[in-house]
Order: sequence, then structure tokens, then C-alpha cells
Amino acid sequence: MTAAATTTCANSAGSGPPALAVPAPACDAHMHVYDRRFAFDGPMVDGGTAADYRCVQRRLGTARTVVVTPRVHGTGNDVTLDAIARLGADRTRGVAVLHPGVGDGELRRLHDGGVRGIRFTLYTPEHAVTGFDMVEPLAHRVHAFSAPSRCRFVRRASPTRFCCCSRHRSPISRRR
Repeated sequence: MTAAATTTCANSAGSGPPALAVPAPACDAHMHVYDRRFAFDGPMVDGGTAADYRCVQRRLGTARTVVVTPRVHGTGNDVTLDAIARLGADRTRGVAVLHPGVGDGELRRLHDGGVRGIRFTLYTPEHAVTGFDMVEPLAHRVHAFSAPSRCRFVRRASPTRFCCCSRHRSPISRRR
């Protein structure tokens, strides 16, 4: 995909092509889709649908992306599955937010729909839809689907939590 000459897109600061050409096959490795057609809790971002993002892709000249279920959609991963289908399952993957009680059928449906990882956002507990107690049970469950789990938490998090993620070979990032 080549960058568009001038394109104005919702929630995008620019309108022209990037200053540096995006190399093929570059991938936007973390983006969110916000869509009022799906259940949400909290402030909604308008102009954040898969169609809106397709405009950003045309402007930047990218074709591949990873859609991550945003906090506002909680564990409602249908928004991510829909975005994967709309953006192209051959060039889009997803990261879901789950609770330990998720059924095997739902894990299979997510995997078949293009989800290849799960997310634990633990650095803002007052807004989190997941908790540290969910990491180990879910890491074991998704391993059968070769889906990595990603832990993000604040620097002051306890070493016990760090070790929990390390045992599952999960990528770990700490916010300052």
C-alpha cells in the first residue's frame, strides 16, 4: 500500500503522507478500534472505527495491523473480531482481554477470528477490567493456542508479580 498524497482522517494529527516512507511490510503493532455498535462502558472515542482506521492506513501507506481490545469495551472482544474481518484477516491480528472463566469454545472462536494474544492492563487498577489473579490461569489456558500473554504494570509492582509473568515467558513492560 502506498501513502496517500493528502488525506484527512478522524483522530489523526496529519493529513499528508509521512515524512519517511513506511517500508513494506510495516505493521502497526498496537491500535484500538472504538465502535458504538458494540457494548461499551465509559467515555467513547468517536472516529475510531475500523473504517476510520482504514483511512489512516491509506494516509500512512500501511496494510498490516494488530487490533487490541480497548478498555472501554471491557472483555467484549467482538469489536476486535469485527475490526479484524473489516481490515482483512490476511493482514490483521488481534489481542483480546479475557477473564479466567472464558470457555474453550470462546477461546477457539477468538483464535479462529485472528486473535493471537491476550492483554492484562494492570497499571491503573481503578480502570482495569483484569487483575493479577487472572494472569496465571489465563496464561495456562491460552498456551494451547500459542497465544502469548502480555503483562503491563507500574514500576512499583511487587517482585512476586514480576515472577508470575516471568514463569510464563510473557513479555513484560513496566510503566514508570
